[in-house]
Amino acid sequence: MSREGLGNLVAGSTPHASGTQGSSGALQFSIDQTSALHDESGRPYTSYTITTTYQGTTYASERRFSEFRALHDQLREAVPGLPHNFPLWPNVLNRFAGDVVSYRKVALVQYLRDGIAALHGAVLTPELRAFLQLPPAEDPGGPAEPMMQVTPLDAADTVILVAYQLPLKIMRAEGDAGGWRVEWDEESVLNREALTLGVRHMWVGCVSISVTKEEEDELSELLLEQYSCVPVFLEPQVQ
Repeated sequence: MSREGLGNLVAGSTPHASGTQGSSGALQFSIDQTSALHDESGRPYTSYTITTTYQGTTYASERRFSEFRALHDQLREAVPGLPHNFPLWPNVLNRFAGDVVSYRKVALVQYLRDGIAALHGAVLTPELRAFLQLPPAEDPGGPAEPMMQVTPLDAADTVILVAYQLPLKIMRAEGDAGGWRVEWDEESVLNREALTLGVRHMWVGCVSISVTKEEEDELSELLLEQYSCVPVFLEPQVQ
């Protein structure tokens, strides 16, 4: 991430997304809470509560803006992909303004995300572990613990969800006209209502009804166009 890019994020249009998602072994970050505090000399500062989900466990740490800059100085040599200077404008004159704090919350999360991405799957550095208050590696003398690189989802992305059976109730329509009656299975653990991906998604899986070869094309077209589902028709002996 360039200094200009993150500078524009802080000074320009309203940012979005407070965290990032990843599977086991990846890091998820969010900054949802801030506190107005005073240091030992009585000078005010803003404390940012960083919530980190790491390997299924959630950790919280309280950090101020100056600590992010100190972390950057520690990481520059260990993480070559980081810019030389801390890529966030300090906004010294109005750093307590509500909009500045809101921008910083999002931009600081982005900085952490970019720092992890710059590791390119390498071991999480001790400085980052201490900053996020994560537990130390289980065996410091053993092999390095790899980090899974996180790729955030964009609103234009499409996620393909594969399941043995589509979360749909499919029935033949009554009467001579034929056709199909289809509705989402609200009791399915795979119900689309439980998804919070925020992106377009497509289901791939088997259907809950026996379908003849002559009916497959008609049902496939209906499910794809109206439900973003791609049915898989298995032979009876492998169902």
